[in-house]
Amino acid sequence: MNPAPSTETCYIATRPDGVIPASAAAGTPVNLADHIGETIGHPNPGRRWYDDPPFSHFCLVTEPGEALDDPQQWPARLFIVEYLGIAGDGDPRFSPHQRYAHAIRVVEETNEELALGPKPRGQETLDYLNNVLPGQAAHWAQAWMDNPDRMAKAFNDWRLSSTADRARGIDAQTEAAQIARATHRRAALNTMLRLARETAEHAARDHGADDTAVHFAGRYARNTITAVLFADSLTTPSRNALRGAGLHTDTSPTP
Repeated sequence: MNPAPSTETCYIATRPDGVIPASAAAGTPVNLADHIGETIGHPNPGRRWYDDPPFSHFCLVTEPGEALDDPQQWPARLFIVEYLGIAGDGDPRFSPHQRYAHAIRVVEETNEELALGPKPRGQETLDYLNNVLPGQAAHWAQAWMDNPDRMAKAFNDWRLSSTADRARGIDAQTEAAQIARATHRRAALNTMLRLARETAEHAARDHGADDTAVHFAGRYARNTITAVLFADSLTTPSRNALRGAGLHTDTSPTP
């Protein structure tokens, strides 16, 4: 008798071609896009869930915001899957959303933006990243080059001091990390932090910024993308801080 599929809704994120990244790295590529509605057995299953090569089992997650297990994994596609038979579980302290299986059924492909957050948060974050952030980053880099001493002091004050309507920058970052954990979107946050830094640094270099200004733009972008990603969950003082209250010049746009 074939094992029954799980009753949990699970997710796997793949490369844009539908291949699971870990499977390609192991030399046994598994393409979920080619198997919609079908059952797939693992090409080289391990004896247990945590032994043998890195790709000795399928790794599924019960939360779409944790599907991007590698911060380099974007752009991506997102698939709803079921595991068959007995599954292993992730460490309940750090990854309670993970499931490990040697056989899965590919149910359907779903909107990849769910890997970043519930609608419309994922799309709004991508729109900010692609359409707004490059112009902001060039502005931030220019502000740094115009007066690096003033901007360095402003950034330090932003990190360590609060106002009536703005939290300390380090406290706002901590709150965002706690929200990411509580809402099962740590993978989404890590991915967007990397993309925001890379996008901002690229835009700043294109603007002719020096290395210090480029670094500043990248650090700044990690905060503003966080404000967009968790706009509905952050407290107002933390959201204001991550948006850059106290750092912006009069002509600097805010997310």
